[in-house]
Amino acid sequence: MRNTGSQWQSLRRDLEALAASVTAEIVAYPRPITACDAQFNHLLELRRLVPRELQRLEAAAEDPGFTAEQFLRTSPCAAEMAALERRVAEPPSAASHPSPAER
Repeated sequence: MRNTGSQWQSLRRDLEALAASVTAEIVAYPRPITACDAQFNHLLELRRLVPRELQRLEAAAEDPGFTAEQFLRTSPCAAEMAALERRVAEPPSAASHPSPAER
């Protein structure tokens, strides 16, 4: 399948959104017990990986033999990008908003 600029732009936006989401989660995260909080450690690892993935994306986009699908398949951030897209695409459920009686 031939690469399109829009595929690469979409991946770039996804990675940038993931970076912003990870930063926001880290800032809002309750104070962890150092080296004992797996979720916090995962966020720190993502914060380290996303800039490297953005660099790898730039190189891959310049390689006519490398597709956006290949990039996504080999990205260690693919699952997190997909999860972020699902959260953004899903409308808030009624369960996430307390009823007046629950307030």
